[in-house]
Amino acid sequence: MGLMLGPGAAFPSSQITGITLVVHFVVFVIWAFLADQAFYKQSQWPVLKFYRGFYVLVLGIIVVAGAEVIQGFLLWSRSAELGDYIAGILGLLGGLLIFERLVLSAKSR
Repeated sequence: MGLMLGPGAAFPSSQITGITLVVHFVVFVIWAFLADQAFYKQSQWPVLKFYRGFYVLVLGIIVVAGAEVIQGFLLWSRSAELGDYIAGILGLLGGLLIFERLVLSAKSR
């Protein structure tokens, strides 16, 4: 998360087109995977475990949107971009899909 909120000049420039989209995607795949796993393993609130995908997706969308808002309005050297937002949402879905597939495959054994 700190990577997305740091000043743009602090990062080395890249000649690779779309690298920021890849970074947003990967960061949110990891975030969603870990958040889904955390909700799955907790036992204090069963509703969080049962509806974990929904809650991770809602929280993730808030985090993705918040990061873009901060980039666009509060940081002068960064900009909010629709592509970054979409990459973040796709990353959330990817992380959820990966974890859910692992849970289903573990249950079927």
